[in-house]
Amino acid sequence: MKKITLIILLVLPFNYSISQTLDQDYYTSITATTLYVNNSTDNDNGQSFTCGITGDLTSIKVVVVTEDVFNSCSPGDQTVLQMELHAGDGFGGSILGTSDNVTVLDGHNALTEFVFSTAIAVVSGSMYTFEVNIVTEDCSFSNNLDAVLNGTYPGGTGYNAGSPHTSEIMFQTFVIDALSIEENEFEKTINVYPNPVQDFLYIVNTEDLKSTKICNTLGQLVIETKEEKIDFSNLARGIYFLQINTHKGLISKKIIKQ
Repeated sequence: MKKITLIILLVLPFNYSISQTLDQDYYTSITATTLYVNNSTDNDNGQSFTCGITGDLTSIKVVVVTEDVFNSCSPGDQTVLQMELHAGDGFGGSILGTSDNVTVLDGHNALTEFVFSTAIAVVSGSMYTFEVNIVTEDCSFSNNLDAVLNGTYPGGTGYNAGSPHTSEIMFQTFVIDALSIEENEFEKTINVYPNPVQDFLYIVNTEDLKSTKICNTLGQLVIETKEEKIDFSNLARGIYFLQINTHKGLISKKIIKQ
């Protein structure tokens, strides 16, 4: 009698996944020290940083300290905060995006995540500054961001009421890495030409194209389109970053405008 062996193959669907990556981390590296201080203004606290990953910034976590300094708050009283992201070093740069509102209760002292409803295109090596503002508050809270006294971050400055401060705020940034999708056949099938470009840039072989973004070296969005033919004629000469968003994932390419 012949023995028949049945081999069952389980075919699992393969998905391209884009993971959110911890980029700048000035929280875990500082908590081992004891040099803590709170920025002393109730509003307009912020921190500049140099981005390490080209991709889409999705959220920033900050240590928020909320105290009832005048004993005037009742249990359940709260403060609503919001974050803005500026291009460049300081609050004077253009606002690239605004987070969803975050509610903080009295006595809160922990990492608080500010999520941007629309992810913000950022470029590695470019500087950005986040600003945390009070939207509403129930009573006289002291709303501060935890910082390290006279701390130094590579390429970063703490801001207090819009002015440089001696203490840097503790924070973490999270970016969807544009290069997190391996350079496999999916990426190789997409062709972008000409590069360098003078007038029109063409994207070919893109399936299920969702959107295309063009950002300058400051991370500012200059073009957003769903077309495969992109007009560069009105852009200044220089380096730009093309982000192609499809249902299979995100691809980033450097484009030179002549």
